[in-house]
Amino acid sequence: MPPSLPANGLLPEADLYVVPTLLDGVSFVVFLRTMQLIEERGLPHVVVANRFNPKRAEHRARLENKHLHNAVIFPERAAFASYYAQGKTLFEMTGPYLKAARNDIERLACAIEQSTKPTGDQL
Repeated sequence: MPPSLPANGLLPEADLYVVPTLLDGVSFVVFLRTMQLIEERGLPHVVVANRFNPKRAEHRARLENKHLHNAVIFPERAAFASYYAQGKTLFEMTGPYLKAARNDIERLACAIEQSTKPTGDQL
């Protein structure tokens, strides 16, 4: 889903919501409103913090927010912009610096898989 709510406040039906956010001030305010709705409704979700820059105090501080404690964190990487511009996936590209970016995608896939596994009471 986009990081912001639809204008009508209605969410489409889904088994899992993947909620991205940037860690800048404007994006984070919108993200917090979205998370409030998701949590009020008890909806299953995975949060993705995009373009994290550990040199920015603002980014480090935001990672302390309760909504980001289990977030998948994507560091700022040139590879993400490059693959998008070329119309390819990271797994189709070649180059020496792609391993870390591929690992980021695989961590997200694992988080999604873990979130969609039935728990003991759902079996």
